[in-house]
Parts: sequence; C-alpha cells; structure tokens
Amino acid sequence: MPKWLLLGLLLLCVEVTLVVILVTDQAVQAAITTERDLAADWLGDRVAAQVEQQASRGFNRRFVHTGVVVAITAAE
Repeated sequence: MPKWLLLGLLLLCVEVTLVVILVTDQAVQAAITTERDLAADWLGDRVAAQVEQQASRGFNRRFVHTGVVVAITAAE
C-alpha cells in the first residue's frame, strides 16, 4: 500500500476522532434544528416533512434495523 494512502487514512482517523471529541451534543442539536428550519423555509413545510420522513426511514433501515446503533451505544 502506498505511503500517501496510509498517511491519508491516518489523517482521516485523527480528524474523525477530533470531531467526535470536540463537537458537543448541543452543537449537533442546534445544527439539526437550523437545518430543519432552513429546509422548511426553502422547500415548504409539507415537502420538508416528506424529506425528513424519507431520511428517517433510510437511517432506520441502514443503521437501526441492522443493529449498528445498538452496537455503538453498547460500546460506550
């Protein structure tokens, strides 16, 4: 494996670790609220609700129903 690829993967791991450590739950919740409000302003309430519902279904199908969320919360 090339050295630049290993270095890139290492830097990516460091970056992800720093983000997880430094970003608070409140900051994530504030970003979600802001994004939800902006989507409703831009798309309208009905379409924004449909988009959010579709995103929730996709998240649940990929992460909740497969056991990823349980595995992550059990690791904490």
